[in-house]
Amino acid sequence: MIASAALVLNAGSATEQTITALGLVERLVERGVTVRVFAHDEAAVLSAGTHPVAKAVEGLIRKGVLGGPLQWIVETDASVALGVDGRQATGVIEGDHAELWGVVRDADLVLSVGVGS
Repeated sequence: MIASAALVLNAGSATEQTITALGLVERLVERGVTVRVFAHDEAAVLSAGTHPVAKAVEGLIRKGVLGGPLQWIVETDASVALGVDGRQATGVIEGDHAELWGVVRDADLVLSVGVGS
């Protein structure tokens, strides 16, 4: 059984892959799996202000309080560069690539969504 999972996102649009990833996060949390999401590069906008996915992220974080723990970490430098710093959904944690390494290192399962050619 998987006790912890990490999801690394870098795409900043509500693509089919992003929506599927959010569904996967939801199912893992419901099953009591500890999930840590690290959103870097363009994915820093996903959990910000008016982005359509931001409300879904906030809902997942709330659901994480009731199911398995969920942490959504956004790369601070990308957030600043994209102008969404200070506009992240409630519960989103700002971090850097040291946190990314910790997320990947500590997970039983690591998935990366949005990496493309």
